[in-house]
Amino acid sequence: MDSAPIIYEQLAEYLNTQPISKETTIILQNFKFALCGGAPLHKQTGDFLRSKGLNVQNHYGMTETGILSTSNVSNNEVNNDQWYCIHPIKELLNYVTFEPFEDNMDMYQLVIHSNYPSLSKDAGNRTNGDYATKDLFIEISPGSNVWKFIGRTDDMLLMKHGEMTDPTPIKNEICNEEIIENCLVIGENYEHISVVIELNVNKALQYSPINMISKVYDAVIRANAYAPPHGIIAVPDMVYILPLNKKLPITPKGTIIRKKAMEIYRQEIEQLYDDKYSSHITVAHHHHSSASLKNKDIKKF
Repeated sequence: MDSAPIIYEQLAEYLNTQPISKETTIILQNFKFALCGGAPLHKQTGDFLRSKGLNVQNHYGMTETGILSTSNVSNNEVNNDQWYCIHPIKELLNYVTFEPFEDNMDMYQLVIHSNYPSLSKDAGNRTNGDYATKDLFIEISPGSNVWKFIGRTDDMLLMKHGEMTDPTPIKNEICNEEIIENCLVIGENYEHISVVIELNVNKALQYSPINMISKVYDAVIRANAYAPPHGIIAVPDMVYILPLNKKLPITPKGTIIRKKAMEIYRQEIEQLYDDKYSSHITVAHHHHSSASLKNKDIKKF
């Protein structure tokens, strides 16, 4: 089976609300592989499905090359928590390079050499014919050749003061909170990072408005551990929670259409950066009290 992340998200939501019978478990286990590609799958979703017997694995590729690599793990291996990574085979390494990205020695851009047999004609975007994918990875441990996709070079947020922030690990940690469906991390051409949160309606309604908002703020505070000092999100000042009837626009693969989202919620985003809300920003690193909740957030619910 090979599907986009949104299909696995829907399957996980269904299984999470239904008693899982022996027959269902057998069906899940009968899939040799359940490949996911096109966009990253939330790790908690993949972990949940794997715990139910579905052998979810990541695969990576693009139109210009076809599939390049998979995670290549099984449920019986000790490293099965690395299903969300890729492990390129030795032969592929003759045709690709994980190239340090700018001055960040922990982050690498994948470059496809011009002599890769499956590289599309005229796909090269460097003078030597190589194809810089703009896809960024980190190696799980030095020399392991196990790589985790973390975002794209054009996802990097170039902030007003010249610093760059990678929004992907921040977003991933925020979305690990079960009541959060999706989020848009913002900061391009701004002095501060902010976030627009879309809630999972069914799960959010299990909580009171105050508890609901508190869980969102706590998720953002946890995500700040993955941000550089200049990329920390001030809580609650730079957090906007969408009303329950509003959603972030996504592609069929489940990824946010950033430009469209910025246009739809332009007024809300500008409000976040209005001096009224951000002129005296203080960053919350630790647990907050209910008194710190924004009244305008509570009134939405």
